[in-house]
Amino acid sequence: MDAAKKMANGIAMNAPIAVRACKKAINEGLEVGMDDAIVIEEKLFGSCFETEDQKAGMGNFLEKDKEKKIQRWQKIAEVAAKQCKRDIIPKINNITNVKLICNIIQNYDIILVAYEKEKERTLKSELKKIKEYNQKNIGIIIGPEGGLDEDDVKLLEESGAKVITLGNRILRTETVALNVLSNIMYELEI
Repeated sequence: MDAAKKMANGIAMNAPIAVRACKKAINEGLEVGMDDAIVIEEKLFGSCFETEDQKAGMGNFLEKDKEKKIQRWQKIAEVAAKQCKRDIIPKINNITNVKLICNIIQNYDIILVAYEKEKERTLKSELKKIKEYNQKNIGIIIGPEGGLDEDDVKLLEESGAKVITLGNRILRTETVALNVLSNIMYELEI
């Protein structure tokens, strides 16, 4: 019973608006039929998403999730590099927005943006240039499932990034990195 009270206090302290909505849904739902109770619950549930509490809570959740993903990806990169007896371990940078990326483009010899709507510039043609000019500090931008926003791609290109096609197939986000890195390793013999 003490554990249940402790948990209830923790929930009440961190989500007062949602707790109030739950209590109201229970109290009002007990006085009406099931169909009406569901309507009450839906309205109260929806109202929780209109609050600053929800936005702050979701932001915190996503931030924690982002940190976990980056740590996991970095660990995968380290394990894979060790397994392959590689001297260089790829650095996984923070998930960020396009405007911040535009500010750091000049820190790289070249930035490649994999974009499904690009039809002219290929990964292969850019890798030939990279090899010719002995460029080693390469950044790769991969968009989310569903692709990058056209305005973001224009902004990246205006900032100096090279927008490339990976061919006719649309790849899943998690396979694009493997595809691009494999091609880079093969073409640059690294």
